[in-house]
Amino acid sequence: MKYLTLLLFTGAVLVLSPASAMQSSGGVAPLSADRCGRNAICGLRNPEDVVRLGSTQFAIASSLARAPLSPSHLYLVDLASMTAAPLVPTMNPGTQRSLDPSCAPPQDLRTLITHGLSSRSDSPDHGRLYVVNHGGTQSIEMFEWHVRGRNVALTWRGCVDVPPTVLANAVAPLPDGVAVTSFGSPDDSKLAHLIAGRPGGCG
Repeated sequence: MKYLTLLLFTGAVLVLSPASAMQSSGGVAPLSADRCGRNAICGLRNPEDVVRLGSTQFAIASSLARAPLSPSHLYLVDLASMTAAPLVPTMNPGTQRSLDPSCAPPQDLRTLITHGLSSRSDSPDHGRLYVVNHGGTQSIEMFEWHVRGRNVALTWRGCVDVPPTVLANAVAPLPDGVAVTSFGSPDDSKLAHLIAGRPGGCG
């Protein structure tokens, strides 16, 4: 079975200034009422990508930064109230893995460094989220999302390892796996600046 298709190119990366993260309990993310100003969303740390969950009022943003004290490197964004909070996924060790069965699940979700995102809806309140990860290992992590009222739950369902010579950027699901774009090499010094939340320049 074909798990990974690589599309190689060099491009620019936009890095936004980090903001202090808000706290959240595990599994389901409650939404904060705090606001960050007109037409702005606070509570995000170095967001690099954002995807809407189907046709719901919710989106998920990534966090391209190393933040060991953060409970999660994924953020739930309420597009109606313009608020955000960390979304802590649930791990289910007994789940049947999709994508690559030989890919080991993350030992600690706090070590993830999330980059490109893609979401596929299976129903109005349910779908799958694909996440480029640079933390601990280079991989594509796949989660299942469910919207229940004003709560969103995220459950880990599988992953696929990315070759060590590739610096993954964007991801898109295919019928038999995932497609990944690469914007450079993992030993590029600019990556350290991106993960630290500093501008890395154009490659």
